[in-house]
Amino acid sequence: MEELKILQKTEQLHEAAWWEAEPDERVHCYLCPRHCHIHPGQAGFCFIRINQSGKLYSLGYGAPAALQVDPIEKKPLNHFLPDTRVFSMGTAGCNMGCFFCQNWDISKSRSDQVRSQHVPPEDVPLLALKHGCESLAFTRRTSISKPLPRIFTGRLR
Repeated sequence: MEELKILQKTEQLHEAAWWEAEPDERVHCYLCPRHCHIHPGQAGFCFIRINQSGKLYSLGYGAPAALQVDPIEKKPLNHFLPDTRVFSMGTAGCNMGCFFCQNWDISKSRSDQVRSQHVPPEDVPLLALKHGCESLAFTRRTSISKPLPRIFTGRLR
């Protein structure tokens, strides 16, 4: 197994996907159904995607606020890899506003209000395998700014 780069800090913002420029340095984010129109220096409803000088950046890219190993039965899946473990991860922010959210302290936080660590996306499958997990799950928010490497169609082994 190759060495994990989990302890490296990132000092660069990661340009988000699924957006387009608008007049006056505004941006249109179309990652989720909210279709936020974001002015310079502001964030979308999710608090995790910001407009900096007419470009949209993802503050959560490679910065999970939660990493956890769960039994697959905890997820809303029926007969999917029974009796296995799933590597769950989530970032700050969310594009929903549910009053009943069990993770409100993360989902309604901005990226600088949670304790996240730098985890390069290519290391996530390695972490899952290291912890004996056969699958991955994104939790605690409904939108992501860029998918991890395409490993969702099969087992990690």
